[in-house]
Amino acid sequence: MATQRSSPWWPLAGLIAVAILTGFFFSGPWPLYGRLDVLFHGGGSLVVVFGLLFARSRITPGVRVPEWVLVVFVVGLGASVELVQQLVRIDSGWGDLVIDSFGALAGWCLWRLGKSSFDSVFARAGGEGMSEIRVIKASEDLVWQEVPRPDGDDTPPGESFEVFASDDGRFTAGFWRRPVREGEMTRPFDEISIIVDGVVEVVDPDGTVHRAERGDVLVTPRGSGGTWRCVTDVKKFWAICETDTEAPGTRALPRDAAFDWQEVPRPSEDTAPPGEEALTFRSSDGTFATGLWQRDPEEGNMELDEYHEVAYILEGEVDITEMDGTLHHVGPGDILVTPRGSSAVWRSRSPVRKFWAIYRGVGEAS
Repeated sequence: MATQRSSPWWPLAGLIAVAILTGFFFSGPWPLYGRLDVLFHGGGSLVVVFGLLFARSRITPGVRVPEWVLVVFVVGLGASVELVQQLVRIDSGWGDLVIDSFGALAGWCLWRLGKSSFDSVFARAGGEGMSEIRVIKASEDLVWQEVPRPDGDDTPPGESFEVFASDDGRFTAGFWRRPVREGEMTRPFDEISIIVDGVVEVVDPDGTVHRAERGDVLVTPRGSGGTWRCVTDVKKFWAICETDTEAPGTRALPRDAAFDWQEVPRPSEDTAPPGEEALTFRSSDGTFATGLWQRDPEEGNMELDEYHEVAYILEGEVDITEMDGTLHHVGPGDILVTPRGSSAVWRSRSPVRKFWAIYRGVGEAS
């Protein structure tokens, strides 16, 4: 994964904060109530900050509050309590605020330290890992899985690598490759793919030949059939949606075709040249779509509140910074996975062109 953390100081800060809290609790001539005060203020702040960050990440992934704002909020809350106690002359010292601050810092650092572990646990339990942005590099060694073959097919098997699956299982995306071969094709789902390498032909029952080469888009909706022919060794990036309506009609869209490019709406404060996109397929129920998108270098917020998106980068270099500082870099041949709820800053270094597939979910057609 092309991921790096931009805050290397926080593990050390967390250890220091925990050490100071521990020192306050175990050292010095503290009476029992004093130790309980340290436990209440420091431990309470730690738990509150940790809980708020957990809720921000998992329970309400659409919330865009930066982590540091939540930490400052908890410390500010502690300061307000201390101020009220001073005003009403309750015996209290501003030292409690120091303990609150160290507790909040320890809670933040504990969250950051365990965040990757929490992400992996939720990914195993929930499939897509909520709003976790991921990058699959073109140079990465993929763990390929053999694709089952029909009885009697003794040609070398195809292999597949899945990069994303929605919670309901209707939408998946990934890579597929296979050596030269020919066989029957029947589509029980909508599949749209872009050819990464090689040449493929799909022959309709009436003899019509659809030929797709590197960079071409191949559209095979549910109900499409015929003969699939790998003219050369083939690798493709595919997006599949299990829809309920058959709409057969294989189409090959050359990479240099005259696409119907449409300007993409942008916020009023965005003064950069607008992006353009061309739709290559939309399912009959409107929950699944694929297309091409292109734009000159620009920077802006990326918010995915309504759908999952998996994109194959055709051209350009992009840096993507999440709200917690995580930095992703993507370039030609990379896959960018941005599930629903993702939030980040998109910064392109050069003109970008990508093939995208989005899924809104059943009953959420645009």
